[in-house]
Amino acid sequence: VKYGDLNFDWCVVLNFHKKAGEKPTYSIDVLAHLTTDSVLQKATSDLQPCPLTEKGEMKVSVIVLFCHSPTQ
Repeated sequence: VKYGDLNFDWCVVLNFHKKAGEKPTYSIDVLAHLTTDSVLQKATSDLQPCPLTEKGEMKVSVIVLFCHSPTQ
């Protein structure tokens, strides 16, 4: 999972929900390895991936995936 310059590496997909529409969106529940400081944050945008060389915590978070239909 990547968000901007942040690379969360591998995450475990636990569940997903599709919101229908012209451009459907998916809410995906993932289990991610986060820094101990950011694991307490409420906003998904404030979460920080934990480097592989450090000890962090696992947390279930919701990410949103936007799908774009190809244009003709």
